[in-house]
Amino acid sequence: MQVIYFIRLANYLRSLGPLVLWLVVEAPLKTEETAELLRVHAGACLPAGDPNCRRINYVHLETRRVETAKWNKAVLQRNTALDFIEERRIQGVVYFMDDDNAYLPQLFLEFQSIQNAGVFPVGFLYPDEYSRRNRHIHHTPTVERPLVKRTESGGLQVYGWETFEWFISKAKRKFNVDMGGFAFRSELLWENRTDLLGYPRHPLRFEASWQGQLEATFLSRLVPDASHLEPLANGCTQVLVWHLHVEANRQHKYPIGWRVPQPTDLERADEFDTWRFIVGRLRHRIKGLGPKDIPFTYRP
Repeated sequence: MQVIYFIRLANYLRSLGPLVLWLVVEAPLKTEETAELLRVHAGACLPAGDPNCRRINYVHLETRRVETAKWNKAVLQRNTALDFIEERRIQGVVYFMDDDNAYLPQLFLEFQSIQNAGVFPVGFLYPDEYSRRNRHIHHTPTVERPLVKRTESGGLQVYGWETFEWFISKAKRKFNVDMGGFAFRSELLWENRTDLLGYPRHPLRFEASWQGQLEATFLSRLVPDASHLEPLANGCTQVLVWHLHVEANRQHKYPIGWRVPQPTDLERADEFDTWRFIVGRLRHRIKGLGPKDIPFTYRP
């Protein structure tokens, strides 16, 4: 499933043009599988030989360490990317993308107006099965967003959050922001700003924290309070990014690289797979076992 998400994200970034630098960080070491995906779907022209093709500027990194904390997923990976940006003084906007998120191109146009750090709504899509297992989902908003008011000077200011109250640790956060709901200028990694009252607190990195507090602790080092965050997406009224709670069944077997070779003997393969399918169904009915993952080839 992650390969599909990866290819979709690469195709999306390809459409944005050459101004995007994609940092892909693996833990603990780089793998040849990911390197091949990057070469094919980011660095090569698709279709081959197209004079107008758009390649993605990317860097393949590795953490060289293994994360041990249960709730601190990808902390080392994000910090490795931040180290890379700060050491090379790469100027631009930093945004942490999830491969299982969906984005509108307008989101990256919004980034052009960021002076320090911007926030915006994130939509959440839950599968029916997930909602049935978690009844509180029916009573929560499908959008997590900053609440914005107009100041006396006519500007917009963040003053609160609409979030998931059932998530106690999340509701008590200082900044109720999803990882895909904020972006900031890379210069803040090595500079302090007078308009941020001496913030950020350096080094600006993610810290080990409790579940749901990862983004909040990072933003606490980035800005003094929510009023210093810049509301994007038309005053935080438009959803330009969605978090998709969709995962493939891990018990299924998927073809490597999603390449499916043809059987050398179709007639024999059909006969053999048909009998395996019948035996599997009998086993399920007689012994009460769950259905087996048996490849079945059908030819009309």
